[in-house]
Amino acid sequence: MHDFSIKEPVPSIVYYVSGHGFGHATRSAAIMNELHLERPEIPIHVRTWASPEIFRQMCPESSQSYCQFDLGVVQQDGITMDIPKTLANAHRIFLQADISVETELNFLQTLVPGCIISDIPPIAHRLANRLGVPSLTVTNFTWDWIYEDWSKDYPLAGHLAEKIHSDYCLSNCLLRLPYSGSFTLPTDCIDMPMLGRPAKIHRDEVRRRLGLASETRPLVLLSFGGMGLHSENAGSMEFPPEFCFVSTFPIQDNSIQILKSLGHYSIQYPDLVGAVDVVITKPGYGIVSECAVNQTRMLYTDRGPFREYNAILEELDQWNCAAFISRDRLLSGRFKEELEGLLSRDPRTVPRSEEAIAAKGAKVISSHILNFYDKGETAFECA
Repeated sequence: MHDFSIKEPVPSIVYYVSGHGFGHATRSAAIMNELHLERPEIPIHVRTWASPEIFRQMCPESSQSYCQFDLGVVQQDGITMDIPKTLANAHRIFLQADISVETELNFLQTLVPGCIISDIPPIAHRLANRLGVPSLTVTNFTWDWIYEDWSKDYPLAGHLAEKIHSDYCLSNCLLRLPYSGSFTLPTDCIDMPMLGRPAKIHRDEVRRRLGLASETRPLVLLSFGGMGLHSENAGSMEFPPEFCFVSTFPIQDNSIQILKSLGHYSIQYPDLVGAVDVVITKPGYGIVSECAVNQTRMLYTDRGPFREYNAILEELDQWNCAAFISRDRLLSGRFKEELEGLLSRDPRTVPRSEEAIAAKGAKVISSHILNFYDKGETAFECA
């Protein structure tokens, strides 16, 4: 006999991902890859304004569509924020999100969501609540927590924090990542193991592909996101010749090797992080987690009044072999002493180095998501 019954579609997992920095996208893609490995029959769809190439590369089985329901931070360069402009743009985007709710609900119904994940657009939880499906927050901070910290100096920040806090309260559970400091939500909260991308190519092979196989000096990577350094003082940086510096963004110094697109060398960013001796950076989740997982020393500068920075610092000595440098010393290139001090330290002596190397976060988070997906619990409102 033939079975002519109509099969119900398999409910999907819909992932809302911020385009703020690379860390939100790369860690979300790592989790999606684990979800697919564990349950390949479940469709995964990404709603994001981050580069879709990140998800195609790390989880090619997922599908992606563009949306922007959060902002991030408006920056002049990799270390300089514009808070008033950030808040004005965020206010506009959250108003647009409110207007788009019904349209977005109609779109979601075509995906038949069984669970909605947010890292960290707040509207994802309001949508899940309207549809009666569970939603989870996977992050080390949320935007209301960031804006709340600015509210004393910027009244609009307090208004935004109050507005979007109610959306985050609709989350069924916070799966809290490392480097979260005192951040929490008034909902169930479960601390997760380290989530970061390990290198897949041995450091010697990476150096060979970069044309640095014979380089005997310590290798130092300048890492400041996609924006680089555009400070008026950056052009006068004098790099100590005892080190070999590489960068993925332009710098006005002929002694720096500017790398082409990493695809040109058939490597990915974690491979580069794992191949160098020190990374000079500003602390954001993506780079600090990749330094921790790959046991790469880190020289960092401050990133201004951004609350995540303080949260990262609270845990940095537990996970990372790291040292601080002021912006003035960084932009003048006076960091020989700090680099030598870092190179004298063994990253394996960091208290939680073994946990970092294991990097079980993606697998553990995937299991929690699937538990909620299978239960089909209903989202609830925060009192």
